[in-house]
Amino acid sequence: HSSADSACVDAAVDAGAVLCTHLFNAMPGLHHRELSIVGKALAERCLSNSMIVDGVHVDPGVVALSYPAHPEGMILVTDAMAAMGLDEGSYCLGSMEVEVANGRAVIAGTQTLAGSVLRMDDAVRNLWVFSGCSKVEALEAASLRPAQLLSLDEERGDLGIGKRADFVVLSQDLQLESTYYQGVEVYSADTGLLSACKET
Repeated sequence: HSSADSACVDAAVDAGAVLCTHLFNAMPGLHHRELSIVGKALAERCLSNSMIVDGVHVDPGVVALSYPAHPEGMILVTDAMAAMGLDEGSYCLGSMEVEVANGRAVIAGTQTLAGSVLRMDDAVRNLWVFSGCSKVEALEAASLRPAQLLSLDEERGDLGIGKRADFVVLSQDLQLESTYYQGVEVYSADTGLLSACKET
């Protein structure tokens, strides 16, 4: 969330900035006479970009247009609030009342977005569908790239030898089937939360 111009982004990068979040949201649009923060985020290879790929915060066509500009910098985020995975209705976000309907979370009585109700598996699937990237690229945007950004890729981010065995199993069309934590299955789409997880 920023209105930084190109010079300000350059100064931020010089000072050590490595991430632009959430790309396109609460930012000026890309303009042909001023690169702005959006353009710099896509052009600067030293920057990663987190994006809420729910089709609400960023239009699918904008995802398709922007992803190829800097695919190795894409990091998926959900910005999900407590209503994620729950029925449509009214919920609290801090002191604000939020209405959830049609995959959108808005401040009650307005059209102002208030976080999202996006699940990470949906974000992965959306990136794959919207951008036309490979399944591997979509999965890396939710796993390996965030781990690399946080310098955690020696212990997580992929299924390398000696790394933490925290992972999900997805179907061919990227639907969640099960979740593993430290090598133990803790969730199954067929049965829900497993007892091993409830005890820890």
